[in-house]
Amino acid sequence: MGDAFLRAFLEEIEQTFSPNIFNAHKMQTKNANVEIEKDFGGIHESPNGKPLGGRADIFIGNLKKNGKESAIIIENKINADDQKSQLARYGNSTEQLGITDYYLVYLTTNGREPSEYSAGEANKSCILSISYKETIANWLANCIKLAAQFPLVRETIIQYYNLVNEITYQETNNSMDEKITNLLLDGINFDLALKLDAEFANTRNKFFEETFVEITMKAAESLGKKLRVYDKVDFSASEVEFGDICTDGYSIVCH
Repeated sequence: MGDAFLRAFLEEIEQTFSPNIFNAHKMQTKNANVEIEKDFGGIHESPNGKPLGGRADIFIGNLKKNGKESAIIIENKINADDQKSQLARYGNSTEQLGITDYYLVYLTTNGREPSEYSAGEANKSCILSISYKETIANWLANCIKLAAQFPLVRETIIQYYNLVNEITYQETNNSMDEKITNLLLDGINFDLALKLDAEFANTRNKFFEETFVEITMKAAESLGKKLRVYDKVDFSASEVEFGDICTDGYSIVCH
């Protein structure tokens, strides 16, 4: 399949931004190489004070654009904290390799921008923030199509695609839960939430007494069954029963 997956990845990034920012169609990828945990050496400063060193998660090198070497450095951030001047260090270290045309791709679940702490003095025009939720998910979907004639490869990508969807969905839920919790911790909102909770309980009981019981009774009658409802507080019987269904305050059992 050659460089098909890499080309699809670059094209997806180009669609996320624009050809003016990322020129994937101008890149030659036939001889590209990919390094995992690219070692730029120990973290230190150059004589002129520029931060250098560290390990980049993914380094895609030997890309050619307009006859000049290009590189893509990917920082993968899932459940990991930003490091001081991380992107700046990778950019400066790449320049020391003689590569001045490069992109610092900051990959997170939702596409958030890197913090100033992480970006440092990196060239902001070189930083591209992408997400698992959109960029990676779309890329994997395209890769599944590209691998249609290669079952083992296709099934492996499908598993990864499903995992990405699970991760991004969970992240969304956790983020929403946190926002709701913070919102409710506000004094005024908390008092309102308590009132809503109490009112919801009343509404739920009213629905049970006026609507649910009536529907259940009619369903039982159509089946030739006799139902009885018991109030769990004092067990005084009304005319109902249905299986072992229980709600707050009531039990429905079938005769």
